[in-house]
Amino acid sequence: MLHPLVLIVMLALGSRCSSRHATSRVPVFLRQNHLFATTTRSTPRCKTCNFPSDRRYRGGGYAPDTKEPDLIPAPADELQQSPGQRPGRARMYAQQAIGTLFSAVGFVSSSAKSLVMNRKQFKEWKRCLEGLDIYLKDSRIHEEISSLMNRRLLGNLAVLSRIQFDALRSRDDRDLVRLRRLHRSKTLPSREEAALYAKYATAAYGEAMIRAAEMHSSGRIDTRHAPTDRSKIAKHVGLPGKDIIVADLGETDSNYLRHFIAVDHARKKVVLSIRGTFNLSEIVVDVAGFSRPFMKGEAHSEMSLMAEQLWGKVGDDVRQLLQQNGKDYELVITGHSLGAGTACLLNILIHSDKRRHVHGRPVRCFSYAAPPSFAPLQAAPSDAIKSTTNYIHERDAVPFLSIDSVRHFFSCIAVIDENTKKMGFLDRQKLVTGYSPPDASLRHSVLKASLARLPPISGAPLLTVPASANIWIREKDFAGSDDYDAQDCDSTRLAKRGIIMDTNMLFDHFPTKYEHALNRLSKMNPE
Repeated sequence: MLHPLVLIVMLALGSRCSSRHATSRVPVFLRQNHLFATTTRSTPRCKTCNFPSDRRYRGGGYAPDTKEPDLIPAPADELQQSPGQRPGRARMYAQQAIGTLFSAVGFVSSSAKSLVMNRKQFKEWKRCLEGLDIYLKDSRIHEEISSLMNRRLLGNLAVLSRIQFDALRSRDDRDLVRLRRLHRSKTLPSREEAALYAKYATAAYGEAMIRAAEMHSSGRIDTRHAPTDRSKIAKHVGLPGKDIIVADLGETDSNYLRHFIAVDHARKKVVLSIRGTFNLSEIVVDVAGFSRPFMKGEAHSEMSLMAEQLWGKVGDDVRQLLQQNGKDYELVITGHSLGAGTACLLNILIHSDKRRHVHGRPVRCFSYAAPPSFAPLQAAPSDAIKSTTNYIHERDAVPFLSIDSVRHFFSCIAVIDENTKKMGFLDRQKLVTGYSPPDASLRHSVLKASLARLPPISGAPLLTVPASANIWIREKDFAGSDDYDAQDCDSTRLAKRGIIMDTNMLFDHFPTKYEHALNRLSKMNPE
């Protein structure tokens, strides 16, 4: 059976539009799929849920919308930049396209190397996929969704995307995501820190992704061949080459995730950066999303296993580096995607015995596009949650993907399939392509299904991102503006939001886009 997580990724690759607004050059059914509403300067609105934003991220805390005169307004220089400070829109699109191409080539190259150099990984694939198949059958999730994998599925997805878009456009959807009113807090990292550790997360992917990031941000790449991955990593994160202590980026062992360890003496940090999904073996890890017991709670089975095995690999090195340097050095764990989810769970593991694993040193976690990986939040050490900040870029779907969210997604598909399967061919085609709007009863039934909670199933709890803050980064006004804003969202509400179909739900996941957006945000809003 084609796993539903894989299916959603494939559908996200099916089409992509360069604009978020309805234009006459975009087919009707694609126009209806744009889920990010236009905003205005006076009334910023969430481009995902289309409700007015009431807070702007300011690194150490949040400031409200300027409509609240008793609180801090946004400075005028946030909204103004000289033309020389940013590339033209056509050039920017070209930079992004070339950067995306570099990323794709890097993934293919990494997968090929992994297949050639590590034949043992096929046994791991078999173990993971057989375990997933047994779980889906035993839990009867297979029965829930198998009947929906029919010839009407693509049309049902198109109808669902239009209903989701219309619902988000027409009302303030505070049931899905609510922005928390936070005051300035020293526990939240600065924007400069967020941008810096995004570079570390990108660098863990190696030379190909670093080149993609260079192209995306500046339109230029360093064509000189670096003698080692360490040299390229050091240059990208701004450290001397000797301070990249460990760089395990090869493809010879699938028992733990690729990573590197660096010491930043200027900031007094030991940094462990964990690579995300960059070959087929790591996709298998992502897909095996059922949970298992982990640190007094439940966690994504394969990510928690990767966290334990990675710490077994690097724990001694990290402890030694912390001991060798001063007592004021702290550990920073960072990663993107699969690496981010593993970083969050590793942070919980380290905090589980009051940080004795690291001799009581402070530990902080910066995760970028972390998928839901732990439940319930109350079972995790409070210090682990407080020390973790997660970042979400635009319409990235990965921070919302879990078996629970897939079940709820297909419950909406089931409602559409049941209500439309008896329609005539022409009537159904008009509905699918957008020439005929969904009737009120169908809209109501789908929205009711999207908000209803399905009966829980063992092994598929409501997993959440174990972070105290989820900073959602979005362009303020329109695609190509390159002006970013950010807001904080609650982890549990994010988990309940579910999967929203969008043509850019996969492309917005790339680490280069996270790095670029956070870099722009840090420069737009100087602290």
